[in-house]
Amino acid sequence: MKLKKAIGLVEQTVSEMCLSSGRPIFNEWMIIRLSDRGMELMFYSGPRSSASQTKICADMRTLEDEMNREEYTPGQFFFSQDAQGTLFDAFMVAGPKTYILFNNTLMKMTEIAVDPFWNKTQIHFVELSEHFHADALR
Repeated sequence: MKLKKAIGLVEQTVSEMCLSSGRPIFNEWMIIRLSDRGMELMFYSGPRSSASQTKICADMRTLEDEMNREEYTPGQFFFSQDAQGTLFDAFMVAGPKTYILFNNTLMKMTEIAVDPFWNKTQIHFVELSEHFHADALR
């Protein structure tokens, strides 16, 4: 899959999750690619100004160990229970060394998960993962 299609799918999913719950589940997300040279920010959507986007690497720390621990395949995802504020809550593998990071800057994942609407919104997240499993970002 091409980047433009991936962005459209994530935008649609984030919107559907918001409609299902009545409020944003993730108000910040980005697509990154990791390499020996570091992180390449391929796309960003969220409340940070371009100046504060430089802090993104530090805000990945709750996910970084998990991203490096196991060889995930496209479509697989992980949620951190420890993230809060600007620390990212989840990632989904979009392709080889390519990840979508998700964040709610107002709530922790543990707070989101106990909301009764969370169950209704998860279907959209799983459908997104199925897209990337079938057609990884290249």
